[in-house]
Amino acid sequence: MEGKIFADEWVKHNAWMGDENDKAKIKEEVQKRRKEYDLLVEGCPTKIRMPTFEQWLENPQVMDDFYYDMIPRFDTFHPPVFFNFQEPIPVPKIREEIDRYEKWEREQEEKFGDF
Repeated sequence: MEGKIFADEWVKHNAWMGDENDKAKIKEEVQKRRKEYDLLVEGCPTKIRMPTFEQWLENPQVMDDFYYDMIPRFDTFHPPVFFNFQEPIPVPKIREEIDRYEKWEREQEEKFGDF
């Protein structure tokens, strides 16, 4: 009798009771889907540009796409940007990295200059 308010015997005699049963089923389904959505929201470390509940109901794939796009993908040669770095960044070390990259870039231009 999950999702029903009135028994089937009563629904036979009163049509509005069947409508109320249908509303109760819909309400229960929405609450169930809302709990699923809330679990997905809890599992997300950042809520920026997260799909709304209504968008997720229309297209559940949108949440999978959001989680896939949320993972940062860095080029193997370039390190990720420092965010909230507690210790001072050693400037000479950064300068060495920039020089190494500029040298590599010049070498590539020399190699592929004919193209």
